[in-house]
Amino acid sequence: MNPSPKVAHSPRSSPKSPSMIDTVLKWSKDICAEYDIQITNFTSCWQNGLAFCALIHYYHPEAFDFKSLSPNNAVQNIELALTLAEQYGVTKLLEGTDIAEYPEKLSIITQVSSLYNRFRSSRILPKRAYTTGSLDKNDSLKSLLEKEGFKKLD
Repeated sequence: MNPSPKVAHSPRSSPKSPSMIDTVLKWSKDICAEYDIQITNFTSCWQNGLAFCALIHYYHPEAFDFKSLSPNNAVQNIELALTLAEQYGVTKLLEGTDIAEYPEKLSIITQVSSLYNRFRSSRILPKRAYTTGSLDKNDSLKSLLEKEGFKKLD
């Protein structure tokens, strides 16, 4: 009787290795939590546009007043975020009405992934780290981050 062959898992397929979708979802959750926005999926959580706005505002707090936004203005919120994202180098793949009326999972994953790739994966520090003075007060952290390749996004 031959023993069952062992199945080798590559690091990408390992049950313990998070998928890119999981990574992007966690990144979104972490940022949105700072804005009291709960992210649990790539559909209804994005429908009012506040999550998109939070992602942009986190890296560009000077761009707009987040506190002035209302969840009742979904299309305007989405259009604001995606228009600003375009200005920062992220292709606008969706329209506000599409997301507000029918939040299609794969489309939202694609749009949020492009934000992730621009801001997080490109190792851009959120401007709020500089504007709040948290990095200026900690020169060793600032030096370490810059040494590791992080940079300010102007």
